[in-house]
Amino acid sequence: MTPQDVLLKAADLFETVGWQQRTYGDHVNGYCALGAVSQVVWGDPLGPRDWDMDSQVFNVKVNLQGDALILLPGHIKGGSVTQWNDRSRRTKKSVIETFRKAAA
Repeated sequence: MTPQDVLLKAADLFETVGWQQRTYGDHVNGYCALGAVSQVVWGDPLGPRDWDMDSQVFNVKVNLQGDALILLPGHIKGGSVTQWNDRSRRTKKSVIETFRKAAA
């Protein structure tokens, strides 16, 4: 999986499950930007839960998550990904479009 794949799969999650603000989210109500990326990489919106995971696998996933998130700042204006996601005028549509553009 590439960082671009992570963003595309996260965009798919927004479309199929939903998008949220001010929470990482879940498989019932949807995900925020960071939660969706974590869900794709780790299988959990809060990140790693298996602390007995092989260190090489852990490092690959950490790098994959970081590399995916680093694609976003060029497509968002000001602040962190969390601040961008949680802006009051942000919409699900704009988040999906931004993730897909960043993956292109």
